[in-house]
Amino acid sequence: MVLFFTDSLSKCVFSKPFVLKEDVLQVLRIRSEEAGDVIILPEDHHLTFFNGPFMETINDMSSEDLSLFVEFCTGYNYLPHDEKFVIQVEFSLDDRDSLPESHTCEQHLVLPRSAYNLDKNLFKKKLYEAMSYTRRLMTMN
Repeated sequence: MVLFFTDSLSKCVFSKPFVLKEDVLQVLRIRSEEAGDVIILPEDHHLTFFNGPFMETINDMSSEDLSLFVEFCTGYNYLPHDEKFVIQVEFSLDDRDSLPESHTCEQHLVLPRSAYNLDKNLFKKKLYEAMSYTRRLMTMN
């Protein structure tokens, strides 16, 4: 009961009552890395995937799916009131079309290097599969 109260209180105090599509789209960033004085940008097909199939998939989500996506990436089912808050999307060195991974402490979503060969349907299938596994794990208590 205390956990429910704390979660509800956090949601009321630190966020909007609903996860809105515009807010989710606004916090998503593709990760680039700094190496000394040089910024290493993602590969071209990663940018194409991020701006195309990735954003289209997020844009097509229902409110419930958006909450699940945010929870998958952050561990929270809400977006905090923090202008510095971002969910970073990065690409691993793994070339297999594996499930997306999330690092909730850092708010990172990690996708395979292949970027699902720019296939929106494959990405959507893998993302929803990963989110449903996570949801089941979080509700096992």
